[in-house]
Amino acid sequence: KSKFHVYFPTEEDTGFGFVTHGDFYVTPDRKRLMDGRYNQWLLDFAAQKAAGEFLTDLLQHFKPKDVFATLAPLGEPVEAGATFHKRFSVALNNSHRIP
Repeated sequence: KSKFHVYFPTEEDTGFGFVTHGDFYVTPDRKRLMDGRYNQWLLDFAAQKAAGEFLTDLLQHFKPKDVFATLAPLGEPVEAGATFHKRFSVALNNSHRIP
């Protein structure tokens, strides 16, 4: 499973087959993303980018079957992964870029 990264991987799964790297606030042990408005905003921003520009670029360079296999949910995400999963799903539905 792919993890959230803040320069180094955390122990928190993204819920998808791709890494999400950002300047998230993490717990002191760097294992989990902290709860808070900034991280919520950054998760939303990452979901919007992943469902928009990132997805568009991937579809221009790779087979759609492979792209959508990477975007398929992996298990039941928890905490930040669940938030990211929900926001990514909404962003996909709103983007109208799904062939």
